[in-house]
Amino acid sequence: MTDNLELWKLVGKTDPRFVKSGTGKGYSYSAIAPYYQMMLATEQFGPYGKAWGLFNTRFTFIPDTDMVLFECVFKFPEGEFPISNVIKYKGIGQNNKEDDDFAKKVETDTITKSLSRLGFNNDVFLGKFDDSRYVDDLNREINQSEFFNQHQELIELVKNGVNAGPTDPLWIESSLKWYLAGEEVQKGLWVAPTKGGPFSTEERKIIKSVEWYNAMYDSLDEQLINEVITQSEKYIENQDYSELYTIWSELSALEKQIIKYHMPETLKQLVHNALTEQARLMIQHKKGKS
Repeated sequence: MTDNLELWKLVGKTDPRFVKSGTGKGYSYSAIAPYYQMMLATEQFGPYGKAWGLFNTRFTFIPDTDMVLFECVFKFPEGEFPISNVIKYKGIGQNNKEDDDFAKKVETDTITKSLSRLGFNNDVFLGKFDDSRYVDDLNREINQSEFFNQHQELIELVKNGVNAGPTDPLWIESSLKWYLAGEEVQKGLWVAPTKGGPFSTEERKIIKSVEWYNAMYDSLDEQLINEVITQSEKYIENQDYSELYTIWSELSALEKQIIKYHMPETLKQLVHNALTEQARLMIQHKKGKS
């Protein structure tokens, strides 16, 4: 069965960062950034002017007024429809001067009106932006989505590792990376699948399992820590401080995990020594350059 509201659902939610609120004569409004709308339409239909846009445009100056009638046909991949608009082209300000940008303004406004007929940003036109709770929920949803995108590589690694099973080397690698990410990242990604979280219910069970924890624990030994220090020396030598900072952050996160999960003191000392050695290498390198 065809869902006639499919496009409405796809393009209905509006990023609050691209909405400007204002007041007119006795009313309030929410204005959507035109280029944001064009970006959404381009995402759905393709480049403007090829598969969608305003065609057969015509301007008619209305006699004995300061108004211009704008008429055109709005086309999109599944159809087209005529649409018109009016704008004041002169009488702007105290000097009653003409508005040189009236054509651009009325075309932009007509694009907004046309896209609204197709359901674009319908939450604004339905008045949902008048509800602050709706806007707050939207902001949380957008921030969550951006956080997931920022950590997409970790999400994919963990999902692949979990599904690979305990006998696969990827299981150990993904477990270690998960714990190295630190509590803040883990908490940010630990969103229920019913609320758009990246991990399924079954994947979440495995990530919380003893087997998953043990995979991380078993992968840590003195050889691994020494490899980290060796890699740090290479980064310092190549002045690749961004990678060095990544290792430093991972080691710091790992130290917190060791304390949290009451791991053996010997393991805690290994990581602490690695952090100390990293600091020594950085100071030594800095002195060598001065």
